[in-house]
Amino acid sequence: MTAYWIARQQILGHVLATSSAGDPFKELWNRLWKTKVPGKVHVCVWRACQNLLPTRDRLLTKGYEGKPVCLLCAHPLEAISHVFTKCLIVVELFSAAPFHLTTSLMLSMPFKEWMIEVALQLRPHVFEKLLMLIWSLWKNWNEALWENKSKPAAVLQCGAMAWLEDFHKARAPLNNMRNHVKQCWRPAEGNFVKLNVDGAYLPSMSHGDIGGIIRGPHGCFVAAFAHSIPHMCSAKQVELMAIREGLDLAVQMKLQHVIIESDCLAAIQDIAHNGESEFACIIDDILEAKNLLQTGLHLCLVSAIE
Repeated sequence: MTAYWIARQQILGHVLATSSAGDPFKELWNRLWKTKVPGKVHVCVWRACQNLLPTRDRLLTKGYEGKPVCLLCAHPLEAISHVFTKCLIVVELFSAAPFHLTTSLMLSMPFKEWMIEVALQLRPHVFEKLLMLIWSLWKNWNEALWENKSKPAAVLQCGAMAWLEDFHKARAPLNNMRNHVKQCWRPAEGNFVKLNVDGAYLPSMSHGDIGGIIRGPHGCFVAAFAHSIPHMCSAKQVELMAIREGLDLAVQMKLQHVIIESDCLAAIQDIAHNGESEFACIIDDILEAKNLLQTGLHLCLVSAIE
């Protein structure tokens, strides 16, 4: 027995122990139904855990006479555990940020056991992203079946995270909006320059627009940029691209003491916690550009500016 399986047994032994007092998967159900995701995501993941989704291994028991191979990677047998833990697109998604699930967590085991293991391992806000991706993977599987098309991993991830972000915004308390106070723009103090960036994105469009302006200590114009970026999937992604573009401009101009102002809290939080962002590649570029600046960089959140 490998060290991994010994450790796994120690961690999960008390959870999976069969007991006449209740369901050994009670902890999984508690975490699943308490996660703040759309209801259809809860139901989809619950059905997957109960092996109720019509994957081809189940259809074989109901008279299906077609090939049992995976629609997406041609694996010999398409089962729930394969669709959500072993398919090539799944490994690509779940081994990257913010999940960082190693291949040891994708070994042969019932999907429900795999789910309780990751539920115990991941923090709640990361677990909800996992649930969103499971739903997106199942939707992608259906599109491959009925429309003969499927999306790459990056598009699936961006689309799922954009939907989750919109879902959270729709559920945000209204008093947050009432307390939203506009600010007047102020120039940077001392020998700092200020870079204000912004992005625009509509879910109905496949691109985003970004812009930024750099002004000196007394508000004098230094430089600006504005253009469209194709293949965008969320407002947060566009805001991060605006920050990256502004930093690239600052590096090219060899500016020092830069203050960046953005009105996107989610983007700033993702930069502060890089390892947990679905846009880790963009944030890596931002941090690399930051390191190229000869002096410090300050990233600030501002509300709407007049």
